[in-house]
Amino acid sequence: MRTSTGVSATPTPTGTFNIYSKIRSATMAGYYGPGGPLNYHLPGVPYILKFLGPYTIHGTYWHNNFGHPMSRGCVNLSIKDSEILYNWADVGIPVIINY
Repeated sequence: MRTSTGVSATPTPTGTFNIYSKIRSATMAGYYGPGGPLNYHLPGVPYILKFLGPYTIHGTYWHNNFGHPMSRGCVNLSIKDSEILYNWADVGIPVIINY
């Protein structure tokens, strides 16, 4: 599965983690000040696997540029791939991020 990880300003943490929560869909938002270029508000983000604090693996509908850094630190997958991973992964399964 091709992913998009964090851009240099908001990198994805590397290391070994475990999925600690699964959420079918949620709104994700980040606010960095008025008119901040990193602000975002994304309703209906699907197939969320939480692995470290606010960092998740999730489906992405706002871009199709997988294989290139695009996120604010999360691991982005296509909707199809995120559904497959979400249905396969159990809470507690290890996640190894090394790029």
